[in-house]
Amino acid sequence: MQGLDSLRRAADAGHLQAAVEAARILIYLVSSRSALSEAVTRLEAVESAGHGEAAYLLALLAISDAVLVRDFDQLDQRILSSAKAGFAPAQRALALMLGAQPGARAQAAAVHWFGQAAAAGDVISAQLVAERLRHGEGTPVDTTAAEALDRQLEHAGASRLPSTSSHQLAADGEPESETLILSSSSLLKVPAADPRCDRPRLLVYPSLLSVEECRFVIAMALPRLRRSRVFDPSLGHADEQSIRNSSDCAFDPLLEDFYLRLLQRRMALAAECELVQGEQLIVLRYLPGERYLPHRDYLSPRVLAANRPDAGQRMRTVCVYLNTVTGGGDTDFPLLNQRVDPKAGQAVVFDNLTPDGVADPDSLHAGLEVTEGEKWLATLWLRQGRYRAF
Repeated sequence: MQGLDSLRRAADAGHLQAAVEAARILIYLVSSRSALSEAVTRLEAVESAGHGEAAYLLALLAISDAVLVRDFDQLDQRILSSAKAGFAPAQRALALMLGAQPGARAQAAAVHWFGQAAAAGDVISAQLVAERLRHGEGTPVDTTAAEALDRQLEHAGASRLPSTSSHQLAADGEPESETLILSSSSLLKVPAADPRCDRPRLLVYPSLLSVEECRFVIAMALPRLRRSRVFDPSLGHADEQSIRNSSDCAFDPLLEDFYLRLLQRRMALAAECELVQGEQLIVLRYLPGERYLPHRDYLSPRVLAANRPDAGQRMRTVCVYLNTVTGGGDTDFPLLNQRVDPKAGQAVVFDNLTPDGVADPDSLHAGLEVTEGEKWLATLWLRQGRYRAF
């Protein structure tokens, strides 16, 4: 790539941002083992000069240990130093990390860092602050300020998030520590599951994501939604189909940020898999009258042959509900006599294959029609082998 060669020369001449842009191309467009190794080397050199974006990208790569040895203390320090250097995505990540901690001090600090990122033009942080102001989470209730933010966001072309109050963030009276401690490793802990079926295995996690994490995923997806499509073997490509009438977006690695990767790793761990086995995260929205008819997630031989057959079949599915649906929207497993109701943060994990790796027809499931309100859902399909470069 001629552009990459030019950036390399500029980086070698001491241009810090050129080194970061060269690393970005190596990570996202080349993605070979040698390219990723070169990207890390260039980013580490720039990081030593105090470049916040380089520290952030190194932290992002470290979520999966496919490129860097996962050192959580170093990862946390990189997010903190990047945030202090004024890099808005790191400020947003820091706010989310603090917001996951108990105690009023942690919540107030989360609001502070969301505010810093919003002031730097980060729309997602502004959306999350608006919800906190609306519900008095880490800050006094201020509906006037929330509505003013809503108007500013609307003027910028950003929609208001589905409003969900969270008692988890109302931390008054909880024990305080003298020092706020960042701990990304604690954010990867998977809560206990409710087993619903042994074969195919079906697990329900009542609170895999927090309500604020659900809001964050919705905010990331909202501007990228389009009508859902399904692969049609007769056409050889994906198209709108009557089986599914939702809207969705797929997160290409270029669209992922640090915290979205962290949440996907937690989802993968809930499925006893590694993040590199995951396909692109899919976020779906169902409006009243929309549904997904009974289907199975494993791929047909033709579709698998065209979509990374070296990674193997879709062995497991993780679905996380991002809001509590007013009416309808259950996930139905008709052959297992099981239904899971959509509640914010609740996840369902199920096998698509038998223990010996054969497609399991009993994994048939459906997204029932939404009768009132809307339904948001994040889905991660896990392959048998490595699917992602990092």
